[in-house]
Amino acid sequence: MATKRQIAANRRNARHSTGPKTLQGKAASMNALLHGLRARTMVVPGEHQEDFDQIHAGLQGLYQPENPAEQYWFRPGRHRPVETGARRSFRSQVLCR
Repeated sequence: MATKRQIAANRRNARHSTGPKTLQGKAASMNALLHGLRARTMVVPGEHQEDFDQIHAGLQGLYQPENPAEQYWFRPGRHRPVETGARRSFRSQVLCR
């Protein structure tokens, strides 16, 4: 069991390690970038929007979804085929522990 001194020290230290506070700091920190399932953007630093758009357009052209149910599967963000080698490596290291 922790002593009162240890608990007080832990609380003091916790005040300094709670992550970014401002919206600008939160946006820059990329703390939430783990798997991308809840990402606000499909393109992360090091990737290019043009690459993503090209692959998305290619999937649309290949499968030609005709109704809202089919289009749902091809909306940007539903699937994320553009994935850099570094991100793939990071993701596999984190998810395969």
